[in-house]
Amino acid sequence: MIDREVLGKVAEQMVREAESKGITGTALVGLSFMQDGVERIEIGGAASKLTREPDPNRLEDIGTNYGGFAAGKLFQSIRTGLESVAGNDIRKGESPARGALVLTMDGENKLVIGFSGGTEKQDVQLAEAGAKFLLRHLVFD
Repeated sequence: MIDREVLGKVAEQMVREAESKGITGTALVGLSFMQDGVERIEIGGAASKLTREPDPNRLEDIGTNYGGFAAGKLFQSIRTGLESVAGNDIRKGESPARGALVLTMDGENKLVIGFSGGTEKQDVQLAEAGAKFLLRHLVFD
């Protein structure tokens, strides 16, 4: 099974990829699996920036919690088994923004990869880059 250290390496790589594109934010990678009848969730994360302070030059700007958004995307995808997106029966605490994707393993266990900090399109691209990194460098090494 993939352990927390591997999840953290994937998140670190996503942050490096984001920084190379001038994007700062938070990457979370989670593994959801059943153990003794209980759903377990292991999470690895990395951030170049957890939050953005309010911009006093922008009316009503309250800042952004990238970590909170990334977690909302991640847990929405764990719950639904679908990519995070508005319209997927959003619940309190979940994010309607795109930016997390799901890899289902052996039908029941789920690996969810999410990023928050860029546009929705950039967040999805960074999640896809994380999945590719995992498959290319960690699973088959």
